[in-house]
Amino acid sequence: MARDGRRSKPTSLKLIEGNPGKRPLNQAEPKPPPGRPIAPPDLSDDAKKEWQYVVPKLDEMGLLHKLDRRNLVIYCELVATFNEATNWVKDKGVIVAGRNKGEAVKNPAIQVQRDAARLISTYSRMFGLDPADRASLEVGGLPADAAAALGAVLAGDTTTPR
Repeated sequence: MARDGRRSKPTSLKLIEGNPGKRPLNQAEPKPPPGRPIAPPDLSDDAKKEWQYVVPKLDEMGLLHKLDRRNLVIYCELVATFNEATNWVKDKGVIVAGRNKGEAVKNPAIQVQRDAARLISTYSRMFGLDPADRASLEVGGLPADAAAALGAVLAGDTTTPR
């Protein structure tokens, strides 16, 4: 079923932020299996480099689940596409010869670069890679009531008031 408006934040993220909206938390939110996803063997070379860079950091922050694999693949391949377009623009320049009589036109790789950058931003937010998303997180501990609620949720306790 399609939903309008903003996407809901995961309950765990609301708990980390201290549930600023004070709305009821979703007690029945699905819990994906924890753990670091395995990189698919067919990742491009640049995407593998991004995977090796970002996955350990996300795992260290406790933000990864095995179900995140597809979104991570997309994110890493977008970074590879962005890098390739950037290198193409560096090599060929911003202005290139067009099809018609060699007239000067904007390098089409600039649009590829722009599209990839926009999508990278979208996928970055999914993993808290965007600085604005990180700014809303509390690093170094949870408020006591949020920590207790998070502990109860992770333990599967549905009787603890939240």
